[in-house]
Amino acid sequence: MVSPRTLRAMDAWNRKLHNYVGLFLLTFIWLFSLSGILLNHSTWAFAQSWPSRVESSTEIDIQIPPDGTELSRARHLMHQAEISGEINRIAPHTDEANSGIDVQVLKPGRNTEIKANFETRKAVVKQIQTNAWGVVQWLHTFTGVRMNNPEMERDWVVTRLWSLSIDAVCLGMIFLVASSLYMCYPQVRKRNLGWGFLGGGTVTCLFFIYGLSWIY
Repeated sequence: MVSPRTLRAMDAWNRKLHNYVGLFLLTFIWLFSLSGILLNHSTWAFAQSWPSRVESSTEIDIQIPPDGTELSRARHLMHQAEISGEINRIAPHTDEANSGIDVQVLKPGRNTEIKANFETRKAVVKQIQTNAWGVVQWLHTFTGVRMNNPEMERDWVVTRLWSLSIDAVCLGMIFLVASSLYMCYPQVRKRNLGWGFLGGGTVTCLFFIYGLSWIY
């Protein structure tokens, strides 16, 4: 049996961790909440970042990347073009008369296409830049991997840090919910009301997960 002194210490630590973890995650939660609203209401005028995008195209001289993997050759081209980001697609040219490679590089709010021609030793670098709202929307879904392409891996250190941040936010939210339940349980007068709201939210969530497939 846990002593009253131990329970008081557990309550104190739970409240401290609940407050500090909540403060650390506050900006992240606001970011995902705001980007979720923007994705859900993309027709709002200020949320339409695509129409206000800025496109540019430049041609640069390149050196043919040394033999190696497609990834290493793509990174060599990115270094020559002074571009950083997550490599989303590498497409070597199949036409022997036009040897080269196309590389798509993504950053939140920026899409870059490098079309390199090894015959002419030229590359066309096309960039599409969105505004701050576009960056916020990108961050909501920017992971560097795809479910339909299990071989795709994160190759940019910023993407890895961002994915770790997303994991931290998810784990932190689980802790905040668990600590809230821990604090709510001893309050007998409010317990029934709390279980009612928890049950209502759970039923609503399960409806979208399972109920829709049963009804429609």
